[in-house]
Amino acid sequence: MKKKKKERQAAKIRMEEMRTDSTHGRITSHKRLVAMVAQFGDSVLASWYKKSELLTLCNAYGVPVTRAMKKDEIGKLLVAAITEFTSMPYPINLAEQLRSETVVTRLGQPGSAIKIRIFSAAAHSPT
Repeated sequence: MKKKKKERQAAKIRMEEMRTDSTHGRITSHKRLVAMVAQFGDSVLASWYKKSELLTLCNAYGVPVTRAMKKDEIGKLLVAAITEFTSMPYPINLAEQLRSETVVTRLGQPGSAIKIRIFSAAAHSPT
């Protein structure tokens, strides 16, 4: 039993590892996900990852899902996408969060300004 648990822990790829994977299309992370599914079965994603992590992976693979869906449903759709692709089609979507920045520009007249909200992937700094 302990051997299986250690084997599972070693096989699981953490979200942080996927985010820092520098290979084109996060192909290393993708191949590890494919290997996990092959070794542990189709339900592995739903049982090993949080729902929020599954939703993030769905964004990286372009899988349309809703927050109302159950983890098992999301996991099945995600497994189908993972086995279909050769890499992550949208790896930028693994960003931890989107950062919102407001830029205020003043025009020539007093009291007039334009507010622009810019969204970009938050830069990750290793700790």
